[in-house]
Amino acid sequence: MDATGTEILIARELVHAVLFFHQKRKDKRENQILDRLAGEADWKSPQDMRGANYLRILVEDLQLGTTHLESAKSGWKKWFNPIIFYLLEIRHRFRKRFLTSENQIADSMRSLWKSGFLDRTAHNPACYRLKESLLSKRDHSFLRPSKAA
Repeated sequence: MDATGTEILIARELVHAVLFFHQKRKDKRENQILDRLAGEADWKSPQDMRGANYLRILVEDLQLGTTHLESAKSGWKKWFNPIIFYLLEIRHRFRKRFLTSENQIADSMRSLWKSGFLDRTAHNPACYRLKESLLSKRDHSFLRPSKAA
């Protein structure tokens, strides 16, 4: 096999690996949505789902950074305060960048609706809830098995 054939094989395997991890992450996100909706009978929109899970984490990061910044005004802590503040800022920006977006949650909820796991309201098509037949299953046996395992 020449160099071009090897490069094609490597590129193909990289594409397969990226697709595999993308599908694994999507399945995990859908299972989290199903698990979250299993505990509640109310209608939920993607904004509600994101607000309940992810925005709480981001707000806690910001509060921790500002309170830590104000608490150290003298002594050796004032020298380490900027370092700690920038580490908290890096963590906050990382979480903000890599946490699931509202569009990804909406796409996952839409695919779960098409798969028959969720009901959709007639007056607001962005709101979903778990089907009545699945709400009675408290053991969460309806969760999709991970294809990666």
